[in-house]
Amino acid sequence: MKEHNLVAQIMTRGRGDRALVAFNDAYHQRAQACTQSRLKLMFKNAKIGAALLMPAINWLDQINAQKDFNLTVDGPEYLTTGSRRP
Repeated sequence: MKEHNLVAQIMTRGRGDRALVAFNDAYHQRAQACTQSRLKLMFKNAKIGAALLMPAINWLDQINAQKDFNLTVDGPEYLTTGSRRP
């Protein structure tokens, strides 16, 4: 996130959202949806979200969660995969 000034949302399907704002290496959060978000992490429920976001991140669990539709990542490819910007 240091490379991008962006708004990202972490949310559960059908529930409230949290918006994380990253700007110039400063992070802020708010307990509401944001229409300007460029990146969304959508979890099936809060329990799955907490398990997948706690350190140490298990990347195999992340991949399996996406395959099982427990985690959906929405946004431009360079933000969702860490690849270089087009």
